[in-house]
Amino acid sequence: MTPENLGSDRRQALSRLLGLYKAEWLNGQLFELFTEPPYFGELKTNRPCVLIGGRGTGKTTLLKGLSYKGQYALSGQRPSAIREFPFYGLYYRVNTNRVTAFRGPEVSEAKWVSLFGHYVNLLFCQLMLEFVTWFELNTGEQVIVDDRAIQRVQIALGFPNCTSTLSDLATDLENELLEFEASINTISDGTHRRLSLQGVPIDELAKALTESTSFSGKQFLFLIDEFENFEDYQQRVLNTIVKHASSTYTFKIGVRELGWRERATLNPNEQLTHPADYARISINDVLTPQRFKQFAERVVNSRLHRAYGLNEDDISTIGTYLPELSELDEAELLMEPSRQSELLAELEPRLTSAEFASACTLRPAHLNFISYWAGRPGMEAFAECVRSWLRNEAEWQARINNHFYASLL
Repeated sequence: MTPENLGSDRRQALSRLLGLYKAEWLNGQLFELFTEPPYFGELKTNRPCVLIGGRGTGKTTLLKGLSYKGQYALSGQRPSAIREFPFYGLYYRVNTNRVTAFRGPEVSEAKWVSLFGHYVNLLFCQLMLEFVTWFELNTGEQVIVDDRAIQRVQIALGFPNCTSTLSDLATDLENELLEFEASINTISDGTHRRLSLQGVPIDELAKALTESTSFSGKQFLFLIDEFENFEDYQQRVLNTIVKHASSTYTFKIGVRELGWRERATLNPNEQLTHPADYARISINDVLTPQRFKQFAERVVNSRLHRAYGLNEDDISTIGTYLPELSELDEAELLMEPSRQSELLAELEPRLTSAEFASACTLRPAHLNFISYWAGRPGMEAFAECVRSWLRNEAEWQARINNHFYASLL
């Protein structure tokens, strides 16, 4: 059965599925279409990882696949599987609208560092508490944390000590985050809030949660996407948190090539180095041509089967419809049917009978390449180039290797 036999609706479905190559375009289908790349396992380790790749190389898809929602979807949305997750990934995409607000001549860079450090504390704590709410909703299990641990988080954040539940803490944190964001544009007025010390609330909340019965032995993964959108000093802030993260959480960072501009922490003499502080995963280096070919085939075949609603046994793979072609095969498909006859007709009066007989045995693509080469400035006539080929094919093979692809274009 071929796609043409299955109707226009299914062909359109296939066109959509193959055209949606960015995670932002998948409209809720991201996890259903997720295919693990060969380096996915390397990101599941406890150590920090930096995933480097250009636009459209799958960083967002991969990080979202590591998130707790992604792992839940990949497990078949089984509530019982949630407790079995070895880690809980918390996805955060750097929002340029937000982070660029933390700059300007109104205050010194040192002050911006303090303000942004507090903002990161609020953001990451909110991510953890949002996960707790999701966990309780999907498992029916209430997360119990010691009252004193909640108080320590409140103190670290600079909140009034009047909350006794994680739910109340989440509400207070959400309100504080909104109010803090609203105050940034008027920061020059001098009405500064009490700011938390960078990283301390994150440590306290992660410690409190992982000491609970629900998350004992687990680790949180902060999945930071589009790291390049941070200001330079903000990258140093995050580098410092990564460098000194506790054992209760780690980081998986997605960044474009050359987007990680700062490797130092807030201490200019302290650098993040590979492999001591993090694992560097370059998508271009890991996905060799052969591994990329295998991975791409898996992605396309899975979407092909999904588009037509058939089992793998019921429909051929993409290789059936787009068979692999050598450059010679492709060239001969591109040639006009009469091209070989035209070239031989041009040669016949200019070659001896023996030479012409040998020319007739050449592959049409080779004959066409010789004609292409003869047409280059300063080259010999077509017939002389054919004689040269017949005398020394090895010499021409080097030209084929270097210039054949160009001749196709």
